[in-house]
Amino acid sequence: MINRTRLLLIEFYNQNQSVLLFLGKALGLYFLWNILYHGFLIQWGINDPLTRWVAMSASKICQIFDPKIHLENIRNGYYLYHLEKPLVWVGDPCNGLELYILFIAFYIALGKFFRSIKWILFGIVGIYLLNIIRVAGLAWVVLYRPSELDFHHKYTFALVVYSWMLLVWVITLQKKQVA
Repeated sequence: MINRTRLLLIEFYNQNQSVLLFLGKALGLYFLWNILYHGFLIQWGINDPLTRWVAMSASKICQIFDPKIHLENIRNGYYLYHLEKPLVWVGDPCNGLELYILFIAFYIALGKFFRSIKWILFGIVGIYLLNIIRVAGLAWVVLYRPSELDFHHKYTFALVVYSWMLLVWVITLQKKQVA
C-alpha cells in the first residue's frame, strides 16, 4: 500500500513537475513578500506616497465632474468629501501595492521577469489607472447609489482588475510562444 502510494506520488510529480515548480515559486514569493512587507517595509512608510497618489488622482477625476468634491488628509489615510459629506476613505489597503506584487510575482515564478519588463510596466500602469477609476467610481456610488457600495467595492473592482491582469498575462504568454 505504501509503495503504491509512493509510486502514484512520483508519477504525479513527474507528470506535473512544471506546474508544481510554478506553484512552489509562487507560494515562496508570497511568503517572502509578506515577511518583507510586514517585517520591514511597512515601518519605512512604503505605502504613504502610493496611497497619496491614488487619493489625489481619484480626487482630480471626481473634481472634473463636480468641483465640490475635495480631498482631506485624515490620520490613517485620506477622505474624499462632497461638501461636508464623507464619501470614501482611501488608505494603505486601497493603494494597489498587493496587486502590483501579485502581478510581478507571476512573471518571476515563470522565470520570465527580465524578458517581460515592458509587459510588467504596461500591466502595472493599467492596474494603477483602474485603481484610480475604482476610487473615483466608489465616491460616485456613495454619492448617488450608497446602497450599492458594498457590492461594487467587493466584486466590481475585483472582476475588472483581475480580468485586466489575466488579459495581460495571456497576451504576454501568447507573444512568448510566437517568438
